[in-house]
Amino acid sequence: MEILAKARSSTESYLCQRTNDYDCVEKQIDQTFVHTCRKQRTTLIIKSNK
Repeated sequence: MEILAKARSSTESYLCQRTNDYDCVEKQIDQTFVHTCRKQRTTLIIKSNK
């Protein structure tokens, strides 16, 4: 499967690698990394504090 975004945890990596048609965006808000994966109308937001 194609890695569409650099994930900061294996959970994020797994969720984003489940399918190759995700539009993945990662941004940092304060100390929280928000990893958003969009597929069709579904938005998946994963927050991981580092």
